[in-house]
Amino acid sequence: YYSLKGDLVFDPFAGSGTLGQAALDYGRNIFLTEIQLDYFERIKEKLNLYFDVEFLNSDSFLFREEVIE
Repeated sequence: YYSLKGDLVFDPFAGSGTLGQAALDYGRNIFLTEIQLDYFERIKEKLNLYFDVEFLNSDSFLFREEVIE
């Protein structure tokens, strides 16, 4: 599989955010999810060094309701 510049890359198990960083490096948009708060914080620190990224830390059920509305 491959993606083009401007495509959305979804990583449901973001871990340390390496896939997200690589996607941003190559001009892709990203949507990452991570259940572990400590990993979430690491991703924020890592990506904020190089990119202007919006982060949302929310309960998945609350997030689902926000998306539906």
